[in-house]
Amino acid sequence: MFMWLDLLRNARSSRTLVILFIVGLSCVMAMAQEASPVEVVAAGGEEVPERESRGRFMWGPTVGVDIFAMENSFGPMRRHNSMGFGVAAGAMMRYLYDNRWFIDAGLNFAYDYAPVKVAVFNQESDNPDFEEYDADRCALQLPVYLGYRLKLVDRFYFNPFTGVMLSYGLAGRMDAPKGMPEYNLYGQSGVWRRFSASWAIGWNFDIGDSVGVGFAAFFGANRMARRKIFETSTMNEVSCRVYFTYWFGVK
Repeated sequence: MFMWLDLLRNARSSRTLVILFIVGLSCVMAMAQEASPVEVVAAGGEEVPERESRGRFMWGPTVGVDIFAMENSFGPMRRHNSMGFGVAAGAMMRYLYDNRWFIDAGLNFAYDYAPVKVAVFNQESDNPDFEEYDADRCALQLPVYLGYRLKLVDRFYFNPFTGVMLSYGLAGRMDAPKGMPEYNLYGQSGVWRRFSASWAIGWNFDIGDSVGVGFAAFFGANRMARRKIFETSTMNEVSCRVYFTYWFGVK
């Protein structure tokens, strides 16, 4: 696990993570190909019933509610900034193998808001004061999870998972308190990077054949601040999400 965290921290661009995702997706497709039914013809010309596939695909819409913060993911427990809220919606795809192992991949649009403390310098002191700005952003997100299904009772499963979340900020802004300096969130003069890579961990429950309810926590692994204006030097995107998925393609 720590090897993957180091890889995410040291990645110089998003290309490394995109390559990893493509390789992982190729492995999933290869597993699906091996698990596809095979038609066998006996020597007498009679068809033998197809071998049942051990893998299957599921897909469906998903919606969720976020708790979001612009913080240090792996720093001290003392919080520097307050938490905000957000919403997300999109679609998920699942490859389920042997009714146990699964890989989830999705595409979500998310809107999140969070207060963040910004340094304000004055001529009377060498030490800055910190004022609370309001930051919000819209992002395109790509979660990829690997998990295992545990059957609790008939048609009720508990599914722990881990994985990554790749996020790209599409638009955002920072609202300054009255009389304070103005900053852009993104862009050439922005204070925040658009691309975020996060370690994901969580669980979900499959209720019956079509309903899924889950919880996921995301710990940003790459540094997001482009300027040294925040109260802590290491800034990440940190969030947790409660989400609902309705699955199609269930046999």
